[in-house]
Amino acid sequence: MIKKLIIFLIILVNLINFSSIKVGIYQNPPLSIINDNKIYGIFPELLNYIAKKENLDIEYITGTFSTLYTKLKENNINLLMPIAYNEERTNEIDYNNETIVSNWGVVITQKKNNILSIKDLNKKVVAVLKGDVYYNSNNGIKNLSKKFNINPYFIEKNTYYSIEKAVSNGSADAGVVNRYYLSYEVEDNSVLETNIIFDPYEIKIGFSKKFSKKNEIINIIDQNLYFMKENPNSNYYSILKKYENPNSKKISKLLYFIIIFSVLSFSFFTIVIILLKKIIVMKTKKLEKSLVIIQEQKEEIENSFEELQANNEELIKNHKELEKLNKVLEENQSELVEKYIELNTLNGELKKISEKERFQSTKFKNLILISSKFSTYLENDSEDDFLDTIFHSAKKILSSKFGLIYKINFNSIKILHNDGYSYDSSIPKSFLLNDAKIQLFDKNSIFSEFFIEESINSIISIPLFLKKKKIGGMFFSLSTEKNDDSSEIIDISLAIKELTEAFLSIKSNNDTFKVAYNNFAKKLAIVAEAYDENTGNHIERVGILSSFISEKLGMPKSFVKDIRNFAPLHDIGKIFIPNEILNKPGKLTEEEWNIMQKHTMYSIRLIGEDEYFKMALNIALYHHEKFDGSGYPFKLSGNEIPIEASIVSIVDVYDALRSKRSYKPPYNHKKALDIIINGDNRTNSKHFNPNILKTFLSIESDIETLYNEIYNTDENL
Repeated sequence: MIKKLIIFLIILVNLINFSSIKVGIYQNPPLSIINDNKIYGIFPELLNYIAKKENLDIEYITGTFSTLYTKLKENNINLLMPIAYNEERTNEIDYNNETIVSNWGVVITQKKNNILSIKDLNKKVVAVLKGDVYYNSNNGIKNLSKKFNINPYFIEKNTYYSIEKAVSNGSADAGVVNRYYLSYEVEDNSVLETNIIFDPYEIKIGFSKKFSKKNEIINIIDQNLYFMKENPNSNYYSILKKYENPNSKKISKLLYFIIIFSVLSFSFFTIVIILLKKIIVMKTKKLEKSLVIIQEQKEEIENSFEELQANNEELIKNHKELEKLNKVLEENQSELVEKYIELNTLNGELKKISEKERFQSTKFKNLILISSKFSTYLENDSEDDFLDTIFHSAKKILSSKFGLIYKINFNSIKILHNDGYSYDSSIPKSFLLNDAKIQLFDKNSIFSEFFIEESINSIISIPLFLKKKKIGGMFFSLSTEKNDDSSEIIDISLAIKELTEAFLSIKSNNDTFKVAYNNFAKKLAIVAEAYDENTGNHIERVGILSSFISEKLGMPKSFVKDIRNFAPLHDIGKIFIPNEILNKPGKLTEEEWNIMQKHTMYSIRLIGEDEYFKMALNIALYHHEKFDGSGYPFKLSGNEIPIEASIVSIVDVYDALRSKRSYKPPYNHKKALDIIINGDNRTNSKHFNPNILKTFLSIESDIETLYNEIYNTDENL
């Protein structure tokens, strides 16, 4: 029984954790619009976009603002939008951080009421929205009236539309709406905007203080809003633009219907005229066609008669020709038999040629297969391994039994691979250094000692060049004679040579491009180092130690190389932090600390979003995030943090503890290790990825040795 109860409670907790997010929404065009059970507008469309992207389950609850606000305080709904940010309300509800739009109150009236300033509202009937900040906040119309010593009569409504109608039908002299509603929704030409505007607010999303997922959802919404607002082409700006609809551009309904009626009438009469014209044309064409058909039939009968006469004469003539041909066939029967035998012989020759073509095609298919594998070389740093792969592939294509491949380094010969051969002084060194074309050699050449078996009838030499400079070559034994099928062998060898040289050239250019990228990264790091007097050679040590830990974690070679190059850029955003804050001795104020934290976001300006610099951006943006979610700028936690940022995070802390700062002396390795494990007022072991921390502690003695070596090198510099 107890087990069943426990299982029931677990299922109940899971259901609660994965329940949908209840969002209160009320009629406030264009910020939020409810029409025929459809919910749309600026706020719902932004939230729907974020919910779809982040896989959130949203349930909308409709009602008036005042009833929904009461439900939010009691946690009967989780979110309420749109809602103005108000200090008084923060005691009852919470808000997200990113502002979605700015809004303010506007007084509307009819022209006949002659309301030009707030003083003109004295003893006038003013329609207001129940619970609205523009009504009862410190700077709302109610308190402003008291400050100006006037006494309007306020009547409360549930929607801005009700306020507009009250002003339109004269049951109210004036009304208070927000500027978005005024620009989007007001259609009655008798209702005008006054010069009375007041109480600007940031419009955000309200959260129940009792909502268990409050912080998580706020972080998700703020992070998405931040990135959308940074991008001028994002959904944020397209949605705002969609609902821009100022009154100056509205066309009156009467004019609209006149235009529609005129267009429809014109279209109707145009269609009738076109149809009548088409009917007349069709009838005319039909009559003309009938006349033409009658005339053609007449001519056809006449032609058929003449044709019959001509065919009869032709038949008589052909009969005579056939009799002559029959005689010729009888006379040439033996010659036809000889031609048949000759055709069979030619057919046999064609089959032999076809088999030869198939053989050649197979070799070129092998060449294509090899070229498809060469792309992996672009990611491989070893030129020797690549040449070795070429050697074995070429040997297979040429059906060679023995071969040799050599490389030239500063006029010296290096043998990379051989099958039964070794470099012999009988081959002149000058030939190996200067040989520039594909050649075939027989037993009487300088390669005479290479004919180690009777099956070898010739040797082919394939030199290799890079940027017009010879870098090596290959020799292969062939079973064919020098003069037999030489053109085919040379064509295939030329294809091997050109493919190899092409990919060597691509690899060389690719390496040059990567070196340029890495040099740029190093220069950025030097700029950051020069700007912050506290860091010294900190950034260089962070790069070396990060690559060392990455290697111990078993990361790929490319990852280890990239983190070595990009870890020094982790604090590049500090270039935009004022010097007096960056190098201030002692503790920063709360305002200064908030400014300092922005250096991670500033890194986007310098690094950008190029795919090659993705790791650099991840490191700079997230290296202050902590595994327990207490870091910044986005409060990411666990595996949400890229692993490269987690590696740099622990190295950054270790090097900072070991280094002298304006606010602390340098600590030795033992004390730095103790703070990382047991914590102090700034550091906690829960801040770090457990797997990375475990690896760090298992190699801590190696890290101490490496740090001291780097530090001594820095000091000598």
